[in-house]
Amino acid sequence: MASQRGSDRQTTAEQRAADGRTRELAGVRRALVVEDEPAIRRTIVRTLESFGVEAHYASTLKQATALLVPPLDLVVADVRLPDGSGQAVIRAALRFSPVPVLIAISGVASATEAFDLARAGAVAFLVKPFGLSELERCLRDACEARAQLLTGERALSPEAEHALQELVRRYRFTPRQAELLRFTAQGTRRADLSKVLGISEASCKTLVRRVLSRSGSTRLSDLTFAVLAAQQSTTPSTPQQPSAGAGQPRGAASSPRQRRAPRAGAS
Repeated sequence: MASQRGSDRQTTAEQRAADGRTRELAGVRRALVVEDEPAIRRTIVRTLESFGVEAHYASTLKQATALLVPPLDLVVADVRLPDGSGQAVIRAALRFSPVPVLIAISGVASATEAFDLARAGAVAFLVKPFGLSELERCLRDACEARAQLLTGERALSPEAEHALQELVRRYRFTPRQAELLRFTAQGTRRADLSKVLGISEASCKTLVRRVLSRSGSTRLSDLTFAVLAAQQSTTPSTPQQPSAGAGQPRGAASSPRQRRAPRAGAS
């Protein structure tokens, strides 16, 4: 495997030198490719490395399980593997925090299968055979969409992060549930939560219900109130300009123009 990977890197380096430019995948530094067909696996790995991504690969579910070690920013997995299903890889990656971008590959263009993969957490679906341009477009779109959502969120202050961790300890939230609360506190729209979490809308709704049930709350905003309060308490406010006459002795004129000039001849 090591010699093959070295050969792949050399070829990729030559491709990048020929291009005369450096390409990047938004927010992706380390990826895992799970594909049992050597030609397809090699194409995906070379494409990822042409983007400057550290690409690891496996051809079986057993190998993939051993390589599923965070941090991982991207997982590309074939649905059908010699010793199992790629959905098991996707479900395992969903336990990571943050969740990597999950892309599924299949030789069957079934709407039912695509729906099941979306419910499992896949954000994109590639049908074999696919061309290089289709692969690159899928990688770019999935990674850039996720990166744009994440970039738009405001970071929590240390005080707000402490308040969030207090909530996690109090209700014994799982890492995934804590991530849901963090994105909510950061201002992520409800409609975008499933996208930034890298899960389907149905899975997101289930996650929200479990968080509310565990805490006895009726809304996520009720839970994140303490976090938002801590965040706002550390946000510097704009100093107000002193009002006219503020800080002057009582009876003093508010401006030189308001002072009356003495009348001529007055003693």
